[in-house]
Amino acid sequence: MAEPDLTLLTEQERQEGIPGLFTPDELALARAASSMFADQEMMADVYNRVDPDYRPGGKYGTLSGMGAQDARFKTYMAGKGDPVATTGEDQILLGAYFPPQEGYDEVIRDERGSLPPESQVLATQGTEPMRVDEIYMLQRTDRGPEEQTRVAGTLMHEMVHRAAAQPFYKDMIEWAEGQVKQGNLSPSDVDALRMGQTERYADKVGIGARGNPEGRYIPTRDLERIGELIREFMTPERQEMYGVRVPVESEPPIEKGIMDYVRSAVGLAKGGPPKGFMPTDQMDLFMDILELLPAAKSLKFAKKGIESISKGRKAAKKKPPTKEQVREKIRKMYEAEGKELDKSVAKLNKNRKKPKKKTKDKPVPPEPRRFDDYENPKDRNLR
Repeated sequence: MAEPDLTLLTEQERQEGIPGLFTPDELALARAASSMFADQEMMADVYNRVDPDYRPGGKYGTLSGMGAQDARFKTYMAGKGDPVATTGEDQILLGAYFPPQEGYDEVIRDERGSLPPESQVLATQGTEPMRVDEIYMLQRTDRGPEEQTRVAGTLMHEMVHRAAAQPFYKDMIEWAEGQVKQGNLSPSDVDALRMGQTERYADKVGIGARGNPEGRYIPTRDLERIGELIREFMTPERQEMYGVRVPVESEPPIEKGIMDYVRSAVGLAKGGPPKGFMPTDQMDLFMDILELLPAAKSLKFAKKGIESISKGRKAAKKKPPTKEQVREKIRKMYEAEGKELDKSVAKLNKNRKKPKKKTKDKPVPPEPRRFDDYENPKDRNLR
């Protein structure tokens, strides 16, 4: 059973606990469990918001990932107009890490015995003051979704500071210096490890984790090299000795094909893929589809579906055509249309009726003179 951490309790709670409910030890364990679950939920949200390369298993996230192990956080939720912690130069403190120091086993105080600004603003929301090896975070509630991404980047920044303050990091630098003397490492490797202790390095990690929206320079090769040196130094024996674990490297994403999605759909339609269910070829998959398609009237119908899926998969693998290929395709299309048009015109001319030959017009005989009843009979004698 884990030892209760009484630093999570107030002075009164350490003496009395919660009368009738919890002893001081029970209350400390319950509060630690509650804090752990809250921290895990927060970290899951943080890792969903940062660049994958800066997550614990990413190329640039090894050091911050080690700083996240067993870390404790205190977040100050500030609305519009609420007081915020500032530095002596009136700069707003977005985050802070308080490393272990001699003489500071519990609450952090300055040389005059006063609480730091972070603890003072936390007190306004009823939160306990900052203690050693804790991370302070400022989160504004009057801002949009971009504030969550900013908080995630700041947290990655502070976790770098926490990892660099752990005993293993100082020993790792000494080990690297010895490896340089033996010719196994270069002086630039030691420089990279020393850079990991600086504010500049933590800034770069925080900016990169947010996706580097400002387009600043980030020494990614040094960031990656620090992760490589950590994995070389932190053998299983050293991980056990220091009580920290090196994050497991992330595998590259696997691109699923159409057949993979079909297999998943088949498994779900069967009520979840049973143990050992995994069609090894198209015939196994085909038989499973037949079971799920009682409306299929014939083998030809189901086979046609498989063939269409295969054609779609092949089509998905094809590379997009180049400009020259598109132009050639359009040219051939126009040529084919021109030939079809020529054939249609030729066929139309062939079927058209030939005009008849013209004949000479026959003379029209004169119309005979008629004698109307009302003519004068005398006029007849004149003819």
